[in-house]
Amino acid sequence: MESYIITTQNIKDYHTKPHKRHRYYAESVKLYETINTHFTGRFPGDIIKAARPGETEAIRKFREAYFVPNTKPTVMRVFNALQKIRKSPDWIIQFDSSKVPSTIINEEGPECYFMDDYPEYDSITNWSFSIQLMQMLIDANAFVLVMPKSFEVQENEYIEPIPIIFNAPNVIDYVIDQFYIFKSNESHYYGRNSIEGSIYYGVTDTTITKFIQVDGNGNFAQEWIYEHRGEDIPVVMMRGIVTDYTKDSLLAESRIQSMVPFLQEAIREYSDLVGLKLYQIPKMWIYKQQPCKGCNGSSMIKNSEGVKIKCSTCMGKGVAPMNPFDILEITPPTADELPLSGDPIGFITPPVEALRFMADGVEAHIYNALSAINMQDMADVPAVNSGIAKSIDREDQNSWIHSVAEDLVRVLDAVCDYTIVQRYGMVLNYDYSKLKQLEPTINVPDKYDLISAQSMMDDLEKLKTSGASTAIFNAAQIDLATKLFPTNKEIKRKYEMIVSLDPLSGSTPDEILSAAQSGWITDSTATLHFNINEYLERAIDENKDFFDMMRSEQVAILTAMADEELNMAQDKALKASQTFQQQQLGG
Repeated sequence: MESYIITTQNIKDYHTKPHKRHRYYAESVKLYETINTHFTGRFPGDIIKAARPGETEAIRKFREAYFVPNTKPTVMRVFNALQKIRKSPDWIIQFDSSKVPSTIINEEGPECYFMDDYPEYDSITNWSFSIQLMQMLIDANAFVLVMPKSFEVQENEYIEPIPIIFNAPNVIDYVIDQFYIFKSNESHYYGRNSIEGSIYYGVTDTTITKFIQVDGNGNFAQEWIYEHRGEDIPVVMMRGIVTDYTKDSLLAESRIQSMVPFLQEAIREYSDLVGLKLYQIPKMWIYKQQPCKGCNGSSMIKNSEGVKIKCSTCMGKGVAPMNPFDILEITPPTADELPLSGDPIGFITPPVEALRFMADGVEAHIYNALSAINMQDMADVPAVNSGIAKSIDREDQNSWIHSVAEDLVRVLDAVCDYTIVQRYGMVLNYDYSKLKQLEPTINVPDKYDLISAQSMMDDLEKLKTSGASTAIFNAAQIDLATKLFPTNKEIKRKYEMIVSLDPLSGSTPDEILSAAQSGWITDSTATLHFNINEYLERAIDENKDFFDMMRSEQVAILTAMADEELNMAQDKALKASQTFQQQQLGG
């Protein structure tokens, strides 16, 4: 297939013709802006305007002045929770040093570059979980371009390829596997007056080209062109959930898109709530005739052509529009109208119950947003649902997290592949079979530690009351120990040993007493249960290799201790009985 050629005229057309965009441009930008609002915490003027279309600009400025980004902590909770993917015991980026040829210096090899010397972030893992993960949640339609950080390298130095993310508004056009046009956020100035201009990147199956604006007519020049020499175009889409596609392009939604409707409601209702608290408690009202300033009370204004039209300020009413965050001005009655009762000035009673209801509603929206991705265990249960437990389906939660991890690894794999070709291709004469051997193996983890200790303790209580098997209950106890003591391996190991070697783990004293009286368990078994901590400490002290023994050997040692204690107790009881009998006979 013949390579696609991107010219300066192509770039001029994209720059001067806003309609010249890929098929899903408008939809992808809208998706990006909707989620980005919650991550950046910017004032959501579009959301407020859509919910309150009749409000004046003055009222919107009031809202913006007191705006609090109440949904940002929620999305950041999700982002921070997903950081635990890298803490998973099976999260691994593995390199095979035996496959690195001697022509590559050890200190410049793939493992050193990706794990120790990655530009700006030290390791590619840091880049992935600080930059890639957040942008992936915000913008599923973003693209990552891998290109050299600089071309100014010495003969004995290696090129340092880096990933650059272009969000949806800057993804101008593309045809999958043919070409990509990206607009950069970099600063560039042209002309004597240093006018700020635009920068674009054009990427094809053979080259990456940087174009810079040179005048106010939208003309561009080629600053440099780089032959990437890769088997594939060094571009990868963040993707997520694909909702529509053609052979040339596709549209995707973020993995957290299902949270958005609830977050939008939370941010809108919270704006109303804060406004009422600040400006309506207490709210003063007065009698005052206040004509509209836009039309001087006539209800009509002239447009640019001199034609009379309805006043846009008062919507043709002739009186100033009411500002719910200011003094409420009530027009006095005319001579032929009934007089209003009460004084000509006063305060409106604050609607306390209504405010409480609104606050509960905001909490409910936050809770529902987290529930949409099965992470409601991270939320405070709203007052309106105070009687409902924060039950979660761990399988569904793990499945969702696993899908995020798969997206992460897919992009990370591509970034590593493109980087290796650009960094080591010349050294290995672009032998792709040898370059392929330098690629790391990145495992998609299956184990995630997102459940809180409190949730796990609640689950334990449910297992206990539901009559779950001892094996399941013990496994849950071990999971809890792992959660409570993540860094203290000795405590964790001892607790696992206690649960594993206690034959009556999870049983209540009443249950054990009943079983003993019925003859279902031996005295030795009961003694071992009630003294398991003491016996285990003693066993570890007396047997340095106790942890490495077979379970049957461990059980035998602990059982012997229980039998020893029982025998001592029986001997003591026998001696006490004999002493008592002798005293009775002697008396």
